[in-house]
Amino acid sequence: MKIVHIADVHLGASNRKLSSSLQKSLKLENANRLKFVFEYADKIKAGAIVISGDLFHSKNPSNQLIKFFGEIVSACKIPVFYVKGNHDEDFIFSEELNGKNFIIFDKEFSSLQLEDNVVISGQSGSDLQIKNLDQSKFNIVLLHGDVHSKGNDFIDLTLCKNKNIDYLALGHIHSFENGKLDQRGRFVYPGCLTGNGFDECGEKGFVVFDTLSSEIQFTAINGKKFVIEKLDISNFKGYNDIDLKIENLLKNYSFEDFIRLEFVGEYEEEQDKYIGILTNKFSNLYSYFEIIDKSKIKLDPQKLRQEILSFKSEFLKLVFEDSTLDEEEKNQICRLGISALRGDDL
Repeated sequence: MKIVHIADVHLGASNRKLSSSLQKSLKLENANRLKFVFEYADKIKAGAIVISGDLFHSKNPSNQLIKFFGEIVSACKIPVFYVKGNHDEDFIFSEELNGKNFIIFDKEFSSLQLEDNVVISGQSGSDLQIKNLDQSKFNIVLLHGDVHSKGNDFIDLTLCKNKNIDYLALGHIHSFENGKLDQRGRFVYPGCLTGNGFDECGEKGFVVFDTLSSEIQFTAINGKKFVIEKLDISNFKGYNDIDLKIENLLKNYSFEDFIRLEFVGEYEEEQDKYIGILTNKFSNLYSYFEIIDKSKIKLDPQKLRQEILSFKSEFLKLVFEDSTLDEEEKNQICRLGISALRGDDL
């Protein structure tokens, strides 16, 4: 039996740093991806779809989103299992959603057996009480939380070990992760369906798990994505040079993508980085484009200190005569000071 595993859909989420039109575009992309997953599950004749929390971004989703999800579930006919996440934990699912093929695991651990000796169990919330499961069955357990960070949403994996779990279907972390639970089972985060900011870069998609072969396959969904690329501008030779380097660096990305380009390296004090001109050009080629300047001025402290009647030389003398600072601290202060004298944005 094949099981389709998704999590952290966050229907209705928006990135307020983006324009209203881009926010709307991302919301539509996310909804279309969810619809695609359900259609894909139907196409491969999956035995179930499991959603490990945060289906909605808040406990007050719009009626339009609720209706949209209800229509997808009804059209699919495949049983859908769900545990609530920290974002939609207080959302009350209506009778329309909580139907015969949409099963919600509440705050008490419970189980339901499918065909092919497969049992799906789950529990919403953080007060986990994982039961010992039948070792003769293939056991899938749904939970939502973080197995790495001991915060409010922490899941202690020791509570899940040696309970005859074959596949621990998790949600909360927005990137794919496949880890060993114990001698028998694995724990898996499918990640979110759609990135919503530059903290969610990389491929996004879902997992298909085969209970017969125990194969875990991450399936990426093509479309909009957030990308961060770094460009070392040390020793660049004017506008045409840096323009060509950016074109080569970004040539494999689509006009749909959201691009953040980070300038790194060291540059000569008198060099222009053409950030405004480059931003204007490449903003027309992608859904979103920005340059974050993390490059540093190339310093020759000895040369600068020898300048006559110079604020820079006087500033550097004060810094390098300070015996309480190490060399790295002195260089960092010098760069910041010279940048400030140039009027750069610190």
